[in-house]
This record gives sequence, structure tokens and C-alpha cells, in this order.
Amino acid sequence: MTSRKPSSTKRESRSDRSNIYIAALQYGEERISKGVSYNDMIKHLEETGYYKKGDNISQFKEWFYLTFYNHAWAQTVYLIKTGKTKSELGMASNDYDSLTAFLQADQMFSLYDYLELKEARVFSRQAYKIAVIAIIISGFLASFSIVVQVFNISFVS
Repeated sequence: MTSRKPSSTKRESRSDRSNIYIAALQYGEERISKGVSYNDMIKHLEETGYYKKGDNISQFKEWFYLTFYNHAWAQTVYLIKTGKTKSELGMASNDYDSLTAFLQADQMFSLYDYLELKEARVFSRQAYKIAVIAIIISGFLASFSIVVQVFNISFVS
């Protein structure tokens, strides 16, 4: 695997710009040693255009708590997995949004797999173009070889 530093400012296609999850993973990877809170993540996503105030991102919040790790979030992850509410455990709704969390290793490897697949697609398109050009050149040379042989035979006879 090649070492790469994904950047939230480098985007190659429109579909990537609309994927808030990939942007969050890239930002988490960039801040792997410092960590990131949910509030910081939302601020970053607003600045980069992935999120606007008023957007409904309740699923994103759930995903964030499952993807990033902070020991104090164990109860929140438990709630998400069991479907219970915070009020059932006597927790305030925004208890953990400002706590620093770190991207989990398996999620970071998922990001690397995604980036590797994306890179492979680009290289496969390039390889396809090169192969088509090689086939055209080979066809031209084969035709040229036949023409040369036909003219050699007619000069000999």
C-alpha cells in the first residue's frame, strides 16, 4: 500500500463532493494524532461544503459515534446498537458532541481500501486506452506486413 495523505480540498469528481462519509473519514485520517470531536467535524464539513445548517444528518451522527472512538462513548454506542434512548439511561442528548475522538483503525483501513480502489479505476482506464492504441498499432503493422509481402511476391513472379 502506498502512503498517501488524503486532502479534503482535493476532489476529483462530483460524486465524491456529495459523500459526507468519505469527507469525514478523510478529515479523521488527517487528524489521526489529534482526534476530532463531533462538533469539530460538523464545523469542518460546513467549511468544505458537505453540510449546511438545517440539513438532517441524524444518521451521520449515529455513524460518527460508531466510526470514531472515545472511551466515554461506550454508552452511546450501546444505545445505538440496542435502539434504546439516552433518556432511558438518564443521559443528556449532547453529552459527547464536544469530546475528542479518534478514527478507529478498521475505518481508516476502509478509507485506504476506498482510495486504492478509486486509484485502480483511474489506472484501469489508462491501461484500457493504452491497450486500444496498441491494438490499433498492431493492426496497422499487420496490414503493412501483408502489403509488403504481396508486393514482394508480385516482384518475384
